[in-house]
Amino acid sequence: MIWKSPLIPGDPIVWRKNLSETTKDKIYDFFMNYGKTPEEKAVLERLGWAPFRASSDLQLVPIRQLALFKEMQSVKDNKGLNEQDKLAKTTAIQAQLDDLDRLNNALSAMSSVSKAVQ
Repeated sequence: MIWKSPLIPGDPIVWRKNLSETTKDKIYDFFMNYGKTPEEKAVLERLGWAPFRASSDLQLVPIRQLALFKEMQSVKDNKGLNEQDKLAKTTAIQAQLDDLDRLNNALSAMSSVSKAVQ
């Protein structure tokens, strides 16, 4: 184990941003091609898994929202900050939360359209 992250919905496999492209390509190719042979399918089935699918950082939006909410609460509870600093920091955090809310709403809309078309 290289590093253990906080709980992430859907248990994605993630890598560091600074991992070499060669290493990322090898890892990606392995997971995208695993589960095609009968033996590999059996392994996945025993784990209750299906073949892996490509993803992106978009599934981490809820985690980013939780981290920002925690940061917001920390700023609000910080007795060492004056009201002006608290307002500036919470306004900046709220702007980030608003951006993530818009992104999440757009993703939900896209998902709804995709389901309707199927």
